[in-house]
Amino acid sequence: MTWQATDPHVATALRNEIPGVREAVRLAPYCAYGVGGPAEFLVEADSTGALCHAALVGRQLGLPTTVLGQATNVLVADTGLRGLVILTRNREELLDGELLVCGAGAVLQETIAGLADRGMAGLEFAGNIPGSVGGAVVGNAGAYGRAVGDALVAVEVLMEGETVT
Repeated sequence: MTWQATDPHVATALRNEIPGVREAVRLAPYCAYGVGGPAEFLVEADSTGALCHAALVGRQLGLPTTVLGQATNVLVADTGLRGLVILTRNREELLDGELLVCGAGAVLQETIAGLADRGMAGLEFAGNIPGSVGGAVVGNAGAYGRAVGDALVAVEVLMEGETVT
């Protein structure tokens, strides 16, 4: 790592506040292209609450914070990423009539296949796009003249420590 390591007191506070946080974890196995140096700190957030908590703690501690989904559209330098890297693994899905509510970590292809299995249409154009639902929303992923944003009703995001719709 070529960057200045985080203050040991901040590192201790991070370990105390976020269960399962790991240090100096190579990101290559988590990235689609199989490249990437270490994350100074890494946590896999398996729920939306855990994702929000980790992001809030990182912010409160003044750490650079990077959120990655399936990492299909990023290249991480061999020098890695300083601060906290949060992997979205919150794959909750709730189908309410024709409205799907899901976590940012839901795998896009699996989500679309599940909808198709239920006879629902509208996102099939994105069925071969790799990545997470969160990444598809952030990048407004699209194909064949359509984009994910065409099917969105609302998005809940974390901004400045608050969730905003």
